[in-house]
Amino acid sequence: MDYWKVNIRGNHFLKEFHFIAIYGVQTFDWLFVVKRNLVELI
Repeated sequence: MDYWKVNIRGNHFLKEFHFIAIYGVQTFDWLFVVKRNLVELI
């Protein structure tokens, strides 16, 4: 029973981490594009 609870919590953590990783990469790419555009404007 305890092992099952830990397993569920672990899967939830992996899903959260996966979401954060994808969202973080998208945000980083967006910032990179904005910086590149600013450099071209200046």
